Amino acid sequence: MSERKYMAEEEVAIDLRGLMLAVWRAKIWIVPLTVLLCVGTIVMLSMMPPRYRAEAKILIEMRDTVFGSREVNGDAGRELLDQEGITSQVQLLKSRDLARRVVRKLKLSEIAEFNPAGKGKGGSLLGDLGIIFGLSKDPLQVSPEERVLEAYFMRLSVFPVEKSRVIAVGFWSRDRQLAAKVTNAIVAAYFELQSEVKQAKTKDEAQILAPEITRLQDEVKAAERAVEDYRAGAGLFVGTNNTTLVQQQLTELSTQVSTAKAQQAEAQAKAGLVRSLLKNGGSLDTSSDVLKSQLIQRLRERQVTLKAQLAELSTTLLANHPRIKALRSQMADLNAQIKIEAQKILRSLENDSRITAQRIDSLNARLAELKAESAGANEKSVRLRALQRDAEIKSKQLASLLERYRQAEAGSTARSLPVNARMISTAAVPAKPYFPKIAPTATVVTLAGFLLMVAFVLMREFLSGRALQVVTVGPPEPVEADDLPVSAGAVPADAHVRWEESSNLRRMMPLEEASEADRVRLNTAREIWRRIGGEGGKARVVVTSVTPGECARVAAFALARAGETEPGARSVLVDLVGPETDAAPLPGLSDLLAGTVSFAQVIFRDRQSRAHILPRGAKPVGDADISGERFATVLDALDYTYDHVLIDVGPLSFGRGVAELLLAADHVVLATPGSISDPQTTVAYEMLRRNGVREVSVVSTGASPEPGGADDDIAVA
Repeated sequence: MSERKYMAEEEVAIDLRGLMLAVWRAKIWIVPLTVLLCVGTIVMLSMMPPRYRAEAKILIEMRDTVFGSREVNGDAGRELLDQEGITSQVQLLKSRDLARRVVRKLKLSEIAEFNPAGKGKGGSLLGDLGIIFGLSKDPLQVSPEERVLEAYFMRLSVFPVEKSRVIAVGFWSRDRQLAAKVTNAIVAAYFELQSEVKQAKTKDEAQILAPEITRLQDEVKAAERAVEDYRAGAGLFVGTNNTTLVQQQLTELSTQVSTAKAQQAEAQAKAGLVRSLLKNGGSLDTSSDVLKSQLIQRLRERQVTLKAQLAELSTTLLANHPRIKALRSQMADLNAQIKIEAQKILRSLENDSRITAQRIDSLNARLAELKAESAGANEKSVRLRALQRDAEIKSKQLASLLERYRQAEAGSTARSLPVNARMISTAAVPAKPYFPKIAPTATVVTLAGFLLMVAFVLMREFLSGRALQVVTVGPPEPVEADDLPVSAGAVPADAHVRWEESSNLRRMMPLEEASEADRVRLNTAREIWRRIGGEGGKARVVVTSVTPGECARVAAFALARAGETEPGARSVLVDLVGPETDAAPLPGLSDLLAGTVSFAQVIFRDRQSRAHILPRGAKPVGDADISGERFATVLDALDYTYDHVLIDVGPLSFGRGVAELLLAADHVVLATPGSISDPQTTVAYEMLRRNGVREVSVVSTGASPEPGGADDDIAVA
């Protein structure tokens, strides 16, 4: 396998077309292997026994019981329903204890699928062949229980459904009926195990609570006895409304004092009214206490009768009549008697007021005594209340433990308890096997194999280097002349100044074949490089000539070869004019500007030196091309890559593009076929200086200079 090497300065890209061709060439072995892989996969899958998978789903939720479970809203409920609680239930479904229950209940050890030593169907031909050839372990070397459990867990799958409290339980078997049966048996065993755990928990709770209840009962009795003993010793007996006798007496005395004060005030008010009536001569009939007297009532009745008789006799008798006088005398006696009786009532009311005042004084004295007695009993009451609180707290604790004990005892004696889960989807008998899926599996395996083979081909291309091609941002390493075929024919005599024309190569004449004049010109060019100061640095040099012809070309080639003789220097010659030949031009600068070729196709190496050559190309390079952005980009790339960039612009002209090159150059070399001091050369030199070109060297490419006369052939402004 050949491998291509790339230069450090080269940039490469993937050759997609080459990669596709490599894959197409490899079809002679990729297609047969792909078909063989597909057929082999189908045959292998057809030999495998089918597997049927059944699935049931369980919802984890808190369920209250008839015994008043305390887990409904407590911390236990939250712990069960969080993500860790769901994961714990998954592990319970995968536990070995639950697996043993299912194995014993369904007698899986008697099925060959789970126990090769058991009876029944379910053996595997591939498994037997694997044991015979040592590819798999003989299951008979393991204990029967471990053998069955290993097969059981290999077929079991339990996982929580994402973002829910649902757990899916799956089980596969070669028997579709057995797959559904085992799945439902796992869920039933899970519920049974949960119920047993709850019953065991309630039994343990009842056993723990029994001695605690006994101890707490004794403490409650002792606390209540201490309360009664202290009350009796302190005399803090309790009356009605759960108050002490002293407090009750204080309340009653306070009520009596208030009543007596009200009675006193009432008696004083009545006495004041009667006194006022007697003093002012008002009618005693306005006082209710006076009217209540039976004597006054009889006197009033007699007075009314006398008034009636007096009125009757006054109509027939005169005022001085003895009868009239007698009646008036009787009326006066009655008024006096009524007044006397009213005074008696007044004295009675005043006596009642004085009696009530004395009673109030007596009650206040007793009330003061009870207050003093109650103040002394406050400290004892505080202590009594503390004892009562302690007894009450212990009584509540006892009542709570008794309630829990009754619940635990009822749960422990129940036949079963509801678990914190329920089945929301039972396992049904699967209609189709889930494995093997012959068509999808064969398709995937075939496609994967095909892709691997294609990847192998692509990797081989990359490792060999054929998958990459050179993409040049700057000028790449040019093609060596010796690496390209050369057309037959003799080398022309002026090969040092023109290209040798061939179908794909332009090559310069070897240095040893050059004339003495050529060697002198090369030495002169070296002197110009020293004058220019291009050693050890970058320089852009524009070469032009005074007259038409190849004078500028001779000077440009001499400068390019002289610049490459410096250690580490790299030079490139950009030919904007092209050789004077009738041969078909090869791709060059014009083609590069048109975008039809890359740098790798237009740069060549001079066989006489290490200089690189960029020819004109198939079409002439006009002034508009030189002024364009693409030409500036090419020059920037050359400046970045090479130390010396020489541009042959041919005969001197002042187009915009050439003028910009002359002004932007680090140095301008003006070549002439005659003497450097002839009028035409002098005019061209002065024209360059007047137009802003400051660094100009004049070189003659005509007759050889005389010995010691190098300065006659070279002029530096």
